[in-house]
Order: sequence, then structure tokens, then C-alpha cells
Amino acid sequence: MRKKILDCNWLNHPSIQYLSKIFEDSGYDILFVGGCVRNSILKEPVSDFDIATAAHPEEIIKICKKNNVKFIPTGIKHGTLTIILDEKTYQITTFRTDEKSFGRHAKVKFVDSLALDASRRDLTINALYCTVHGEIIDPLNAFGDLKDGIIKFIGDPNKRILEDHLRILRFFRFYALYGDKNKYMDSNALKACKTHHEQINTLSKERITAEVKKLLSAPNPISAIGNMAKINVLNQILESYSIEPFSNYIKLEKKFKVKVNWIGRLLSLQQNNQNNKLLLTKKERQLIKKLNIAIYCNTPIHEFSYYNGSEVGLIYYLLQHCFGILNIEKSHIDDILSINEHLFPITASDLNPKYQGKEIGEKLGQLEQKWIKSKFTLSKHEMLLMQ
Repeated sequence: MRKKILDCNWLNHPSIQYLSKIFEDSGYDILFVGGCVRNSILKEPVSDFDIATAAHPEEIIKICKKNNVKFIPTGIKHGTLTIILDEKTYQITTFRTDEKSFGRHAKVKFVDSLALDASRRDLTINALYCTVHGEIIDPLNAFGDLKDGIIKFIGDPNKRILEDHLRILRFFRFYALYGDKNKYMDSNALKACKTHHEQINTLSKERITAEVKKLLSAPNPISAIGNMAKINVLNQILESYSIEPFSNYIKLEKKFKVKVNWIGRLLSLQQNNQNNKLLLTKKERQLIKKLNIAIYCNTPIHEFSYYNGSEVGLIYYLLQHCFGILNIEKSHIDDILSINEHLFPITASDLNPKYQGKEIGEKLGQLEQKWIKSKFTLSKHEMLLMQ
């Protein structure tokens, strides 16, 4: 159950050491659990801190008040409070089991057993704990799963999914992030996800979008997305899709070291993104519209990149290839990356006194268009001669 000591800087942060001390002084231990432990073992960045303790909510509140520690009762009915200390936030939750589940919501029972607390979590790799001293506690023998890239539910996958239908998407997201792509996905998990795939329709757009965004932002989500398609999970989110362009897009990203953009990947999977299952921001909708118009009009790469920047230009270029419009060339990639180096050489003062007022703006726009269409080869002198 107990493993080696973790060596990670965040455990030495004064706020964490202080929290440990005030709880210990009150007769309770605190254990870190979930992503902060998992990522520390894998030596990946840690951003969120979840804490588990045997202390009941009223005891947690008493400890915080006694030591002037700010807290927010974010989910006190389920044993969760948010502690704010040194401008850092910590989610602290009492050991518990779920007595009854209602999709996402549950009636919980507070317990003193770490093993019971671990057993109610979703995936084995999320049930690893550690002490403030960095000692890993592994009640479900999940350490090996994490190291071997095995993603599976704790206990009966059907039960875990019925407790929260979002766990279907979480399973694929965690496989995309931490699963060994050379191994088959857990067959029991896939069977359960297939059985309950229609329950995804009961989830809010916000929850679906958050998971899809994280999934598509994973380094290599090809296998996860492919398996989602095979068991009718993907079509609960996207009304139509094509795996091959998506796979090609990600391979090109890796080959040419293009920065991951989940919207680009989404469009490669479902061109035009015509669905209402995802809740996109205004900025994301504008980017999709901009890319779709450019693809429809077959806007020249250099022109699109000049007006929208190299990052969006690269997305457009990869999408054009994935949709069979053109072939990728390294020289074009380099041109897009250097697009911001092109500075329009003419200013308003160059057009005085021949043009005045609005005429100057109109003429500058016309000349800039000619300069762009020449792929930035027209010189200032050549353009001024056109006047």
C-alpha cells in the first residue's frame, strides 16, 4: 500500500506545510490525492491540489476558524470545502462513500476509511494519495497501472459510469493523456461505455465541452477518438465526423512541430463544426467561422496568414492538406512562421499631398492588397509608381 517518497517542490510550499501542521495539531492527517499525486509521479506539471482527510466538515471549519484560514463551503453537503491560503486554493474533502447516486449528484456518507474513500473514485490512477512528507499511499495498487499506462475504472465500470455519466468521456480523456497507446484499451471499460453511451445526452454542454477540449488537447488523442467512434460515443457529441483527416492533422502537427490548438483538431475531425453539443466561446466561434470561410474561398495561405498571424495560418494550412486541397511543403511552413517579418513599406505620409483624408486610407488598402498578392515582392518604389 505504501510506496516510495515523492520528490516534488510543491510539498515544501509554506502553505502546505502550515495546513499539515494545523490539522495534525487537531488530531487529523491530510493526504493529497488525484491529479497532484498522479502528475508528480509522472513528473508532469501540477496545477490543482485536492486534499482528503478523516476530519468531518464541521471539524475542518473549526480548524480553519481557529487558525484564521479563509475557507469557502463550496460543496459542504458532500464534504468539500475550498481553503484559500497564500493566494493558493486547496479543495479539501472528508473521506466518504456514495450511498446513492443520481447521475452526477450523490448522497454521501462520511467515513474514516481511506480504502473506502479510494474505492468511490472513478479510475485507479486517480486513487493515489501521498502524505505531506511525499510518501505515496496506494490502497488499490494503482501505482502499477499508472506506470504501465493502464486506464481502467475502479471496480465495476457500469457502476462507476452510472454514478456520473461524464466518466465515459473522462475515461477516454485520461487514456489520451496517460494510456499506453501500444496496448489495447480496457475491454470492460469499453463495453460499459458502449452500454451507457446515450447517457452522454443527459450531460450539460458545459461539462461535455470541458472534457472534449481537454481530450483534443492531449498530445496524442487519435486512438481515444478512434475507439470512441467504434462504440458510438463520438456520435453523441459530433453529428458527423471523419477520423482520417483528424489523424493526418495530428501527425502533421507532430512532424512540423505545430502548436496544439484544440479548435484546429476539432475542425479536422468535423469540418464546419455544425453541431449544438459544444458550448464554444465567442472567440472560438469566430476562429471557426474565419477558418471555414477561408477554406471555402480557398484563400491563399500567405494572405490568410498575414491577416491572422502565423499560429492560425498554420492551422489553416494543415486543414487544407487534411481536406485534400493541397500538399504540405516545409518551405511553406517556414514562410508562414516568418509571416510577421513582412512589414508593409508604405505609410500615409508617402501618399501626401496627392491624396487627402479618406482617400489615403483607401489607397493604402489597395496598395497593401497588391503587395500581399505579389507575395510581398513589390517594392515601395514599384508601388508608388502605380499612383
